[in-house]
Amino acid sequence: MASASSAAKGRALEQHIAAYFSHHGYAVQTNQMLSGRSGGRHEIDVLAEKRDALTDFRVAIECKAWESPIEKDVVSKLHYVISDLGIHKGIVVSLAGMRSGARVAAEELGIDLWGPDELRHHLGEAIFADVAGGAAMAVPGAGEIAWGWPFTIQPAQAEGVIVREGKGRWGLRTLEATTWLSSLWVPAYLMQLTVAQPVTKRLRHRLESVAVLNVYDALSGDFVGRAMGPPTEISLGSAPSVKAIKRETQLHGALRKAVEARQKVTSAAAIQRHDNNLQRLGLPLPCHSVSIDRTDRVYLPVVLGMLRSGAQDRIVAVDGMTGVIDSALSSVLTSNLGHVRSSFRP
Repeated sequence: MASASSAAKGRALEQHIAAYFSHHGYAVQTNQMLSGRSGGRHEIDVLAEKRDALTDFRVAIECKAWESPIEKDVVSKLHYVISDLGIHKGIVVSLAGMRSGARVAAEELGIDLWGPDELRHHLGEAIFADVAGGAAMAVPGAGEIAWGWPFTIQPAQAEGVIVREGKGRWGLRTLEATTWLSSLWVPAYLMQLTVAQPVTKRLRHRLESVAVLNVYDALSGDFVGRAMGPPTEISLGSAPSVKAIKRETQLHGALRKAVEARQKVTSAAAIQRHDNNLQRLGLPLPCHSVSIDRTDRVYLPVVLGMLRSGAQDRIVAVDGMTGVIDSALSSVLTSNLGHVRSSFRP
């Protein structure tokens, strides 16, 4: 239940959001009760509408002045409401930001999210500060709360590693100049898998289950490695984050297809080829089947350096926990160089 303070902030937030849309030519109503196709009644915090001779476009804005970041259920609920009401666009506004699950749900459902950064941009710093007051996440750099592993090395430590990489094997002269250095959150999927392995004991054949906790990057879908301990809550505001390219369902499909394909081959060469592919995907051998028990979006801490030789750029990714170059992730980020660069644009 909202406190008196958060309720007052919520009303103020609704009024400022209504004024913002009104200023941009929308007809605006607040706290509207509307009936949906299902027969249910829904309250809309701010309803903004534009009409002309050709079009009628409506936007529903859900305003949250909570003391903690919103979860994905807020996004899912608004998506259901606008679908039931036939409203074209939904926006969730949250003074305290949002958790990564809400961000993922918004991407999949087509809902816009306005956290502290977006509100500063749309309303202005002065109005935002006045409305936010003591909201828990309403401070510069706080940003979105997510699950992942925190940085445990300093950028200067990583810079030394990257500069040495640019000097080549012998380290006698600079072969590649370091043109850019920055901390970065790389999205990934933490998958809890159960792998069934055939075993033979006392001439009897049976399947034994092995639990595996794997990490896959969300850009290429490649296996990163086994999870180094459980993830913790992190603030993405401490560094830019790359937007995911692969969906978790794509990774699920790749794992299942790889296991199914392995079961269909019989020649020694084909078996070896498919087993190599299963190992590349992080599945222990022998592998009879795989069950995907749980998948969570997580973020990996990386310090990246851009190395340039002539007109050629490549990214060197240093693990933000160990201070060691991650060659596989370096290759993935280099392959998605333009996508990575876009993460640093306002």
